[in-house]
Amino acid sequence: MGRQELYQPLKLLCERISTLIETGKEISIIACLDPDGMASGSIALMALSRLGARCTLRMVPSLDSEMIQEIRSEGRDFYMLLGLGSEMAGVLYRWLGENWVVIDHVEFIDENTNRDYDSQIINAWKYGLDGEREISAGGLSYILATMLDKRNQDLSSIAVIAALGDRQDLGDRKAFVGMNQEILKTAQSLRLIDAELDLLICTRETIPLHESLARTSYPYIHGLTWNVQNAYSIIKSTGIKMEVNGLWRVLSDFTPEEKNIVRDAIAKFIITSSDSKSIGIADNLLGYSYRLSKEDNRSILRDARDFATLLEACGRIGKAGLGVALCMGDRGKILTEAEQIVENYSATLKSSISAIFNEKWRYLDDGINTVFVNGEGLLTEGMLETVSTVLSGSPSLFGRLLFVRALSQADRGDNYRFSARKCTGSKSQLNVGVLMNECSNLVGGNGGGNDSKAVCIIPSSKLEIFLSKVRSVISNGKFAESSTSTS
Repeated sequence: MGRQELYQPLKLLCERISTLIETGKEISIIACLDPDGMASGSIALMALSRLGARCTLRMVPSLDSEMIQEIRSEGRDFYMLLGLGSEMAGVLYRWLGENWVVIDHVEFIDENTNRDYDSQIINAWKYGLDGEREISAGGLSYILATMLDKRNQDLSSIAVIAALGDRQDLGDRKAFVGMNQEILKTAQSLRLIDAELDLLICTRETIPLHESLARTSYPYIHGLTWNVQNAYSIIKSTGIKMEVNGLWRVLSDFTPEEKNIVRDAIAKFIITSSDSKSIGIADNLLGYSYRLSKEDNRSILRDARDFATLLEACGRIGKAGLGVALCMGDRGKILTEAEQIVENYSATLKSSISAIFNEKWRYLDDGINTVFVNGEGLLTEGMLETVSTVLSGSPSLFGRLLFVRALSQADRGDNYRFSARKCTGSKSQLNVGVLMNECSNLVGGNGGGNDSKAVCIIPSSKLEIFLSKVRSVISNGKFAESSTSTS
């Protein structure tokens, strides 16, 4: 199957949406509580609202039977689940009948043998599309939006933010591939986004370069990330002017030649302060930047990656509504509040990462294959995935498989939540999503993801058994064959 087959179920969905709108029915949009989810939910909400639909948007961290029953209690007529639910078809049908559709990009094992859900599970992987690299939930929602009305192409920039929020910039020099690239081209043709090779440093439009460099946590560089003094010294040593007329220069003020000099200085710092394996880490600082042309200069929203980080911060502290409002065009006080959230989020992330590296008992590193991090009493569930992503880019964990855990706050600590990542430089053939799914299932939990990142939840009483299963799989490569055939 290919992308042409993708359009058929989307066309049927468009027809159903039209009927729902014509008959005054209520549509409930349920999206995942992450940047891709907030972006995809915003795209769907705007597209439906423009058609006069009666619709609502709800953000949820995950989907299980209890959540589906809670959603059903709202009494809507139709449910659109974005970035959620591919493996929940049977439960969805049990509680919602045929009044639902899943639009998703996360790889899953389709075990539905007693019923045909082809028109209700619209998942990228079913149509030969790599949902880890080629298209996000936001991208799929955007395609639906343009099929409903071609004028919704103005939402292409939000779909780009969705892909960046899901770290799908996996082409050469952080470029997009597949349908993500096509969506970007649409945004560029509408003059919504400018793309150019540049230093990939966070908050690049708003604060002095040395502070911006110190805030850049991916890749995480010991002695540089969150160390303003060292960042200042590195740039100062190049002889480049850091101030003009008493004002600090931000990254966009620097010439391409100056940026190359800064990058070389950073690479030299990494080489002299880390082992030889870390040399390639500096390459992650050069790639395509995506600037939102309609946003104000020196706004945190000007850089699409910073926009995605802001959505991440809003979601992690339970302020998803702010993120959605920003995607839909609200600014003013909403933006001011969101900027403060990013400041607090950055501070929390800094203290969490510092504690992990300083409190040696928290992590077990075999120096070759794996790192297990104990985040009990330190990490909230909301920060778990962000922390694991940052750690995965650290030169000190180069090439490993990373597993970070925290106690679940939703059920009085009866469960552990794990976030797994392939660290930069990992050559493991294991599919991390399959690994987490199968090992968690063996102890009465559940989980999943894709080749390089995944999550799971397990009973806290089964922690040691789970860890033993994970180590066993890694040592004997049990799922290696599965990963090469699905990733």
